[in-house]
Amino acid sequence: MHKYDILIIGGGLVGLTFAVDMAKRNSRIMIGVIEHKPFTLLAENELDSKIYAISPSNVDYLTKLNIWPSEASRIGTINKMDVYGDDGGHILFNKNDGQQPFLAKTVEYTYLQQHILQQVKTLFNIELIYDELQTIDLEDSIIYGVTNNYTAQLIIGSDGANSRIRNALA
Repeated sequence: MHKYDILIIGGGLVGLTFAVDMAKRNSRIMIGVIEHKPFTLLAENELDSKIYAISPSNVDYLTKLNIWPSEASRIGTINKMDVYGDDGGHILFNKNDGQQPFLAKTVEYTYLQQHILQQVKTLFNIELIYDELQTIDLEDSIIYGVTNNYTAQLIIGSDGANSRIRNALA
């Protein structure tokens, strides 16, 4: 049985960011992040079609965690947005309306994930676990995987729309 203080099910952007934040806040806690398969990494010039728009406050947060990419050529900036709806509806968003430096920054999912993973590698108290979940026993805080079993004081579901944790609670 592998024991952790925090066990995060799902190693996407949210799960990995939470792991980095918690690991930096308290170096005495051990965090496990379970993902069903190793992460797909982009080749140097490869582009990802999955793009995220990140708000100014979240860019600040990711920067403070040292996981926001600094390479400007892979980051886009949204300063203005025209939205047209059915029946002639229209609304305009502008960075000046909210007195922000920008409305959002755009970044490729895998590119941002790779930057987070680089930070994870520098933190001794985060372990990336590649295992397929079989059974979840939330009453006893045990996760049964194909290769190992895991337990933690806190189990966090960050495994998307079809969350195994959410389904176990239902």
